[in-house]
Amino acid sequence: MGFHHNEQRVPQIGEVYLMNFGGSGCEQNGWRPGVVFQNNVGNAHSPNIIALPLTSSIKKARQPTHVVIKSADSGLRLDSMVLCENPECMSKERIGQYITTLSNRYMRQIAAANLLATSAISFLDTEVLLAVWHKAIRLKCCRSGITLHTINGRFAMYNEGLKINFIRNYTQSINTANVATTVFTAFEPHEEAWGADLCTKSTEELQPVIDEIVGLRSKSQWMSLTILKEYVKWCITMNVPGACDGMLRITAVGLDKVRKQMVTSPLHLQRYLNEVFDPEGDETIDNLYRCYYWMAFSGIREEDTLSITASDVDFMDMSIRYGENCVPLYRESLPAFHNAVELPGFLYKHPNYAKEIRRDRVPGDTIMRGVRATTKTMSIRSMLSHRSAAALQDGKTKQQLSFYRVWMSGLFYRMYERERAGIPVDFSDAAVDFMSGRTYVVKGRVKLEHKQNKIEKDYMEDYQRWKLAFLM
Repeated sequence: MGFHHNEQRVPQIGEVYLMNFGGSGCEQNGWRPGVVFQNNVGNAHSPNIIALPLTSSIKKARQPTHVVIKSADSGLRLDSMVLCENPECMSKERIGQYITTLSNRYMRQIAAANLLATSAISFLDTEVLLAVWHKAIRLKCCRSGITLHTINGRFAMYNEGLKINFIRNYTQSINTANVATTVFTAFEPHEEAWGADLCTKSTEELQPVIDEIVGLRSKSQWMSLTILKEYVKWCITMNVPGACDGMLRITAVGLDKVRKQMVTSPLHLQRYLNEVFDPEGDETIDNLYRCYYWMAFSGIREEDTLSITASDVDFMDMSIRYGENCVPLYRESLPAFHNAVELPGFLYKHPNYAKEIRRDRVPGDTIMRGVRATTKTMSIRSMLSHRSAAALQDGKTKQQLSFYRVWMSGLFYRMYERERAGIPVDFSDAAVDFMSGRTYVVKGRVKLEHKQNKIEKDYMEDYQRWKLAFLM
């Protein structure tokens, strides 16, 4: 049995492929699913990858080195178990077809189980663990797409001793220290270019860097900016040479990131889709990917997109009705939805074939059904992530949109239209919708309405920044 690996695809940590394991005895061997467990720097530059085998024979599920993966939320055909005690280094030539990408939740479980399997932690003292922890944070930055500078092959912060001293004095919280290390590490290439610590720079010099590296949501921005300001205050108190109040004057942040990850209107979204996907008239499967983004902009939850049927789409009423919900159908989305509803198959383009091939869709009436098998959310995410990244790299677009960012863009667009009509801005319904289906632990005097009020406030802050970013 053999599979041809797509040499243009670089395996990413967390992705599951068919792999040819070479074990013997009680070890896993032969072609079977395996999850990539090597960091993405190694995946990109090494001819080999490290993988963990999966088995559908679920035995000893409670063993701490085993992690059970459910087919319902993973994209796997069967419930499977990751054997974290059996990592194998293999050539990329032994990787077959891509299957799915495991969620961060599963990967955290797998990482913990693998650590237990090695028993390496028993040989590490506190200082070594701290050093490993810092390295892991920096690798996490790299995996998240943050460009990091290296010194002698090692990820580093500018004035590392000074910043680590600040972190030790500032907090004992691992999460806060994690955020601080991430922000400082992301700042490093800019400080290296300046030849100076960020605490010495003016507001005008710092503003574009802040816009580039901080998170999109107001909550993450607030934490990052608070840490940076506290660091500068500490530097001034410690009489660090050149320390000034430039960072303390920073107010609006992350506007450039808002412009790169969100849209303002249906017309803006259509422009992005035209940059990334085939035209609707080509009748390719890209029509489905367009509908996926349009459903996000209309306000449909991601978990509901795969259940939307042709009968739910009302072209006369310009709406999509499903269950007790009704969301708008925008004029710019009509060509894609008409094709998704009416076409029995899609044209398939292949660079090696001069003639286009039309493939029939799988039976059914759901909008998102493709030509091979039942569509899964994780598969769509992975495909769109690769398509968007490729278009960005090729210069076809300056944006990279996720489902959630498009969903939030649609929410803010509709709220802006209400505001222009003189209707007060109100995110209470959005907050209730956000909380539905989630379990909240309420302690002390904190009540659910307090949680809702906090979510409403976060939406309002994000909405104001969205308007500011696009000069509305």
